[in-house]
Amino acid sequence: IVDDPLRPGEIAGIDPFLTPQGTLRTTPADLELGSPEQSGLDGFFAARMRRAGQR
Repeated sequence: IVDDPLRPGEIAGIDPFLTPQGTLRTTPADLELGSPEQSGLDGFFAARMRRAGQR
């Protein structure tokens, strides 16, 4: 199994949450909508993997 990093522009709306390593990471501070009652989101981490030798 090898990493298969996500690339900017590959999935709509996730670019702000991509790490330099190509993983996706959100924290509760990542969605600011102007009021504490409406802002925030769950913390989440995702990494794409694939079997070595496959594309």
